[in-house]
Amino acid sequence: MEKAFGIARLSRAYGLRESSVKAMTLVLLVASWLAGPVLPTRAAEATSPDAALRVEQIDSADTESFLGVRVDSAGQVFVGAREALFVYEPDERGGYRPRRQLLAFPNHAWVQDIEIRGDDLFVLTVSAVYHVSGGRTKREGLAARRLLWGVPRGHTHQCFHSMAWGPEGDLYVGMGDPLWYYGDFKRPDHWGHWTFASRGIDEAAAEDWQTTPYVGVGAILRLNPATGQLQVVAEGLRNNCGLAFDRDWNLFTNDNDHESMPAEYVPGRLLHVTPKAWFGWPRGWSPEKTPDRLDLLATMNPRLGRFVPVGQAYYDDPLLPAGYRNSLLVARWCTRQVTFYPLERAGASFRATEGELLAGEGVARPVGVTVGRGGRVFVTLCHMDHNEDSPVYKSDLVMITTAADPPAHPFAGYDAATATVERLFAELTELAWSRRKEAHVELLRRPDLPAREVLDRWDAAAVGAIARPHLLWLVAIRAAPEAARPRIMAALSDSEARIRLQATRAVAERFPGEVAAVLPLFDDPDSLVRQAAVAACFADDHVLDDSAVLERIIVGPAASDDTHIRQAAVRLLAEQLDADRLAGLLDSDAPKIRLAGVLAAGLRLTFPSVHEAPAEGLPLSGWRNADAAYRLAFADGTADLSDLGRLGTFTVAEHWKAASRSAEQERLFTLLLERLADADERVRLQAAHFLSLLADPRSEPLVMDVWAKADAARSVAVAAPARPAVVPGSELNAERPAFDPAGFIGVDWQAEAARGDSRRGRLLFGEAGVGCSKCHAVAADQSVAGGPSLAEAGKRFAVGYLAESVLEPSKVVAPLFRATTVITDDGRSFTGLLAGETAESLELVVADGSRVAIPAASVEERVVQDISPMPSGLVRTPAELRDILAYLLAPGGE
Repeated sequence: MEKAFGIARLSRAYGLRESSVKAMTLVLLVASWLAGPVLPTRAAEATSPDAALRVEQIDSADTESFLGVRVDSAGQVFVGAREALFVYEPDERGGYRPRRQLLAFPNHAWVQDIEIRGDDLFVLTVSAVYHVSGGRTKREGLAARRLLWGVPRGHTHQCFHSMAWGPEGDLYVGMGDPLWYYGDFKRPDHWGHWTFASRGIDEAAAEDWQTTPYVGVGAILRLNPATGQLQVVAEGLRNNCGLAFDRDWNLFTNDNDHESMPAEYVPGRLLHVTPKAWFGWPRGWSPEKTPDRLDLLATMNPRLGRFVPVGQAYYDDPLLPAGYRNSLLVARWCTRQVTFYPLERAGASFRATEGELLAGEGVARPVGVTVGRGGRVFVTLCHMDHNEDSPVYKSDLVMITTAADPPAHPFAGYDAATATVERLFAELTELAWSRRKEAHVELLRRPDLPAREVLDRWDAAAVGAIARPHLLWLVAIRAAPEAARPRIMAALSDSEARIRLQATRAVAERFPGEVAAVLPLFDDPDSLVRQAAVAACFADDHVLDDSAVLERIIVGPAASDDTHIRQAAVRLLAEQLDADRLAGLLDSDAPKIRLAGVLAAGLRLTFPSVHEAPAEGLPLSGWRNADAAYRLAFADGTADLSDLGRLGTFTVAEHWKAASRSAEQERLFTLLLERLADADERVRLQAAHFLSLLADPRSEPLVMDVWAKADAARSVAVAAPARPAVVPGSELNAERPAFDPAGFIGVDWQAEAARGDSRRGRLLFGEAGVGCSKCHAVAADQSVAGGPSLAEAGKRFAVGYLAESVLEPSKVVAPLFRATTVITDDGRSFTGLLAGETAESLELVVADGSRVAIPAASVEERVVQDISPMPSGLVRTPAELRDILAYLLAPGGE
């Protein structure tokens, strides 16, 4: 017994006599026997490359399809699935009892994320945020009640995906772009319009829905759980699937690449989220790809390649080795890994190199990740051969811990919801971020938290104390204004940069009319503080009315070379300056100030207001499959989103053409037109970008001329793909044999690929052979738009699935790559992959890899087929398929 349960170790850890621990263990064993079964220990279908760590499987389910995961302060694990929410209760031996279902959700709901506060759960599905009162402790009679909904369901992979509690006690929500397909992408731009409905959990707000018009794409939202007030934090995301705050309350997310357009939207992105940040989608992706675009934000790692991130967490606990601390953890579905990214400062943002924490075996793909139970990492894995719309799959729940961790997995668990205030304040001094954050969230929730104690603890906290950032936020949110104000203002000049950072944010949160107090921080030695000072100015709609403040913004942050500082400053200028004042910037003798003027004028002219519905006379196109997108089943009833207001999609060019333009719009257009002749190339190219979005006949020839001259001056050479798509030659037989299906039956393609000729496979893959390269990219950012990318195919797909996809391309087709058949009013029929769509035309990639543009006005009928545009019979012999598989699976493509 001592060996099995680590009696001596437990007694040392908790300061107890060994005889006491033995007695307690006996009691717990009896209690465990009375309580019922526990989950047996099994080998996990995942490993860690670090010998100091081990992976333990907690559960496996054949059909429950696990996804979101969260752990409470007592060690309970909550897991979301395709249509259910489960809990795993700790047993007395350090393991977990069998999963217990708490709630059922409608089919295809997908519980993406879970958050905990007090005894309540907050549950995120693709289409809604729910409040589950008492869900942490109750096991019967639970109900999920909507707090936020309204986003059209363009795809089960594209809507709500992630949540995280913020420092002020609000719930941050990540949302993907439900109209990712819209636009011709030669002039990348699209917007959706719909109306959010939200409400709070407080009794006064319980039955009163608030409606918030929204114009945008993927975004980070912020929901006040008490009142239901909704704000937009950041925009321009394609499909972010994870959110996490670090120990200094910096917020991070990830973003999926756009598989069908790898040249433009690969690699995927890890992103530092700041207030009012715009991340470019679909107008751009990163300055690493388009260095002439100075309106874009730098990413944290430009070498992620094909990136399909799902869950995300932050790790800064002392249990795992030091190299994992202060790191983002990401469940990379694409490469079957949980990767970690230690955060390193890079100006007003961060950089993050990639390491591997966990590797799934076979087709086990991580989809959820969180931290709990004393710093252990919990991961959900799905077993999938390939990407699917709404699959049912085998799934696992595993725990990553240290190799030396005793079987009892000891930790100082407690019930945060019932703990004393004194205990919660003590938790704020813990080294483990996971513990401090739990206590922070709980203290903000407590209605009876003594304000005097908060103030006294802040006043007594020593410089360098780990609890200081938490205490400052408690002062800001829970103390009376007259007591909070002098302390927060004093903290703006604190000796610690992390405190100046929190104080700057707190001023914007609590005293928005006094943001002038942060202006001296434009010159702060810490660039994160400088950026936060600029972002704080958004809280005051008239801060730039002061000419001295305006001048300080223009010559300082707006002219910065740091992308996060510059973008915040020019967005502020765009929001608060009219055309006449912007004209003054554009007339400056300083190129950096003219550039700031172009950025601000372009944003003001081409960015629709996020909370202003398009005018009734402006056209809106409907969503694909509008019935499925608008009429949704929720856990607490059904709803039609069109009941909340008008909705649809559009591009700026469509509205520019259809609208009656204001005098200010025409003035801004003229100002940008003049900058096409600017002496500074950066100014010319940035003006050309914004004007190109309008597709105005007055500017189009001039824009094209600016781009052509820039290309000619630089003589830019297009880099060859990492793996040549085709090498014509005589190595392929002049006449390939006829297709013989019998030879493909019963073949072990894993074994065949291992002995294949990858060099011959490369030739077959090219246009001189089978012709796969017409539609499929093999390098991460190769410019091939059409079928799914096959970059890193060995990690992303099972060998059997690759073989099946070649032989029977229509057997399983991801929704993004289903064929569309278009019948025109003159009786012609076209079938292919929909590559772009606007109100004026559709573009299809047809079977031979060519593109066909079809005027929208001539479309009589369009149908999405359950088949692939890829024809069958392309590969003629088992040897050809063997060699192509060898090529796709070979490291480096040879």
